[in-house]
Amino acid sequence: MLKENKDIWMIRKQVLSLATSLALQETAEKGIDYSEAISKALDEACERLDVEHKEFIKMFI
Repeated sequence: MLKENKDIWMIRKQVLSLATSLALQETAEKGIDYSEAISKALDEACERLDVEHKEFIKMFI
């Protein structure tokens, strides 16, 4: 159980880190607000890391 929790934590951290980077890049390149960019960036991060969006959301429950 402990290893599973650590794995979930690591996946969450990877997705959030990549999403943050993508959103910041988007705001710098296109001048849009971060709050607009983060949703799209989360979807992109999940796709790039091969994590289903619904499963990612469940990691916070």
